[in-house]
Amino acid sequence: MNRKTILAIGTEGLICSAVEKLFRVTGANVSLVHDEIDGMREIYLLRPDLIIIDIDVSRKLGVNVLRKIRRNTVVPVIVIMSSNGRGQLPWIEAGADACLSMPFSIDDLLAYVVALLNSSIMQSDRQQSALYDDGHLLIDTMTYQIIVGGSAVKLTPLEFKLLVYLVNNAQEPCSYRQILENVWGDGQQNHREYVHTFIWQLRQKLERNPQESDYIESVHGIGYRFRSYHYGAFERVGNGQ
Repeated sequence: MNRKTILAIGTEGLICSAVEKLFRVTGANVSLVHDEIDGMREIYLLRPDLIIIDIDVSRKLGVNVLRKIRRNTVVPVIVIMSSNGRGQLPWIEAGADACLSMPFSIDDLLAYVVALLNSSIMQSDRQQSALYDDGHLLIDTMTYQIIVGGSAVKLTPLEFKLLVYLVNNAQEPCSYRQILENVWGDGQQNHREYVHTFIWQLRQKLERNPQESDYIESVHGIGYRFRSYHYGAFERVGNGQ
């Protein structure tokens, strides 16, 4: 196994020791944290190749922590659960790649890790490249860089998250509820004004004419849609061709 970075969230006691020993033997860098706040910080700082969430010993780690992770990264996630193995479905639906129930062998864990890391190798080049590039607008999720017409544009973290969500669902209308749940999180479904405000800000920064949006289209009564273009097509549209 090439040297990788593994982030383990919520691990402690025997599991913590086993995870650390296992991955140090295989040559991986390991970061161990015990709560959601430290875990999210380490995701931004380390850009791990794989994440392990141990909810068996950290009862405070609910499925929302995985939803937050999935808003920021697509790296493989393994969830370690209690011995009865109940409640796996919400974690799978939230984006877990594998769920392991206690007790399990170290060999089982290693097998999952190797399989998930190998499956992600084929996607690594794509993940490291721009999320979107039509020749006028470039969105690079690895460097958090936005280029518009050859010039760098600075977005706030929330503006960037909103833009990436819309681009990931390009050509499809995204409802206000979907946007609020996926960008702002649970409990914000009634705050449409958040969406209006941030869409206005994005249009000011991305559009040639914010009053006649080429990229972020309003869908009456529903929400917004990101209109994508093939490379070079945006300039032809802008020039009336």
